[in-house]
Amino acid sequence: EDDLFDCAVSHLLVFVGANFAGFERQSDVCKNLLECFESLEELKEVSFDELSFGLNKPFDGARFIEHLFAAKEAFIHLPASSNSFFEHLLWKYRFLNIWSSILIDKQIDLFKQMNELSNLLFKISSTSNKNLQIEFLLERALSLLNFFEFSSSRKCLEEAIKLAGFKQLQLGGALGKRTQFQEKSVPQLFVEFEISSASTNQQIEEPTEIIQNTKNGDDTLLEKILFDEKPKNKIQKINSHQIACILVSALLERKGSKFEKEIEDETCMAFLEEVIDQRPFWSLQMRALIERSKLEAKNSRRIERACSQMEILANILNENVKNEVKNEVKRKLFESIESERLNLIFVSSPLPFWKVSKLHAEILLSLGCFSEAIRIFEKLNYWEDVVKCYLNSGQSEKAEILIKKLLEEKGENPFYYCLLGNITNEECFYLKAIEVSEDGNALARASLGNLMLKRKNFSEAMKHFERSLDIQPLQPGIYFNYGYSAMKSGNFQTSVKAFHRCVNIEPEHFEAWNNLAASYIHLNQKHRAHKILQEALKLSWENTYLWTNFLLISVDIGDYENGISALEKLMDLDKNLKIDECPLEIMSIEILNQENKEKLEGMKKSLLRVLARASSRQSFGGKVGDLFLFDKIFWNFYG
Repeated sequence: EDDLFDCAVSHLLVFVGANFAGFERQSDVCKNLLECFESLEELKEVSFDELSFGLNKPFDGARFIEHLFAAKEAFIHLPASSNSFFEHLLWKYRFLNIWSSILIDKQIDLFKQMNELSNLLFKISSTSNKNLQIEFLLERALSLLNFFEFSSSRKCLEEAIKLAGFKQLQLGGALGKRTQFQEKSVPQLFVEFEISSASTNQQIEEPTEIIQNTKNGDDTLLEKILFDEKPKNKIQKINSHQIACILVSALLERKGSKFEKEIEDETCMAFLEEVIDQRPFWSLQMRALIERSKLEAKNSRRIERACSQMEILANILNENVKNEVKNEVKRKLFESIESERLNLIFVSSPLPFWKVSKLHAEILLSLGCFSEAIRIFEKLNYWEDVVKCYLNSGQSEKAEILIKKLLEEKGENPFYYCLLGNITNEECFYLKAIEVSEDGNALARASLGNLMLKRKNFSEAMKHFERSLDIQPLQPGIYFNYGYSAMKSGNFQTSVKAFHRCVNIEPEHFEAWNNLAASYIHLNQKHRAHKILQEALKLSWENTYLWTNFLLISVDIGDYENGISALEKLMDLDKNLKIDECPLEIMSIEILNQENKEKLEGMKKSLLRVLARASSRQSFGGKVGDLFLFDKIFWNFYG
């Protein structure tokens, strides 16, 4: 059993090194496995098939895929039970995580296997040492995050933080400056922590390889925040497992959501800067610099630094340092690189070389480096991105020629037919993709559903979205479109289910929250809709559309305090906004008729203030004008 475990781990590390860490160990596949095939090429082909789930395949440019297949075969024969060694189960969990990360789509079957393994690992965790327990908790948090299980992910992280020896780990604030010419200090975020005395006495390991941290070339922004008084923990070194906890905190903060707000980016950046300042092991440096580059790519003053940094990181992963067995000096250097880069690599949730290169290309594209970005996309066979580039630059004919050429060279492929459908907006190509895939391609159904949605054929769109979600249930965008189509079709029970699932996967999707509330209103569940709109406002606090809906539903259910607050907020947000007279009229009449004197006392000043502000912005005729005059007389006389 130990020999089988060693074989599995060895093959997994060869694959991880080549694809996630930028080095290539020349290692033979198990002879027993190779004997079953006529050539290495045949073994590679079988490996791709065996590691696929139907049309959900590994990235076709993955290096040494046969080693991952060999690891799979070895792990299959290792028993997994409560009597197993903790370390054996943990490495199997790591294998599943890596397997999941190289597939085109998320695979529920693998997640179920990970859940089963994690249950066993939690049961026997007390038999392992503390560092391995921390690593498992962090790796579990990251895999849960990857499958949108945010609350469970946070619980694992919190447990790891305690086990790592943190008495507290949170964000603090201190006065400081960000720019060269800033005269007045303003509050800045930083990571504030306190660790136990036992952790303080631990030896701090220094990394043997430091990744180049690109300097910010902007002539206004400072390289780092200049605090008026340096926070105490800014000079305190912590151990690698504690740094890993801070990195995972940053990753959880981002939540992988496209609806991030500026404040969330700031909190995430504070965690990342702490990780980078601590100069941790290579794997933690790599992931922190990738995430920082993603955030800085949104900022016009920092995007050039992000691009330069991503180029460095992509080059590291693509250079693939090889072990030179015959040269003693080079061999020792390789062993040092291998040891350093694999240290805590699974805790960092590493990205493979093709995803890092893709991120670099996307930043290049946003800087207008069109040809360079296309060159990277083509090299990686990211044809969807190549097509988007051509379409965005008005070269749809070039995109169509490219995909038709790929179909001729590589044969019928549902993905290529979907791309042709995207280029031409013709239904026949999506139908062909469905036919070729034997209706097993989620993208084909989703794309056809989107086309029907564009054509406002909502009932047809629903059918295609439903089938797509049957094939691949982890598609928040498709759940949203499915819910929207159901709303437009008048099927509000279905739209409620779809939007609920959408916000479960992407809690920050405020548009889904808003549409969920609208669906409940149509089902005459107005109080529930009111609560849901409150959730939506937390995510998009300055959205006038949401505040208008919240105002109307508050008035409708008789929650006039919230109605007045909503009206005030709307006037704050838009000075030119024309106030609807109807809710003002209803609130004025209802508050005047209020029998509860205590409640009346609390709302009268607010109502008068709102009426005064509203009347100063626009003239009201009819009842509202009369009510304002009446209110003033009423409150002066009785108030």
